[in-house]
Amino acid sequence: MRIVSFITKGETIRKILEAVDLPTEPPRPAPARPPPRESLGFS
Repeated sequence: MRIVSFITKGETIRKILEAVDLPTEPPRPAPARPPPRESLGFS
């Protein structure tokens, strides 16, 4: 496999992703985890 081109225009990238039925928006970040509980021995 080798790189044959770089696509930098957002609208072009969006059209390509839509044509191959891939999401055009990034996934939402997962919510932050709470700190570890003290009962587990972490300080």
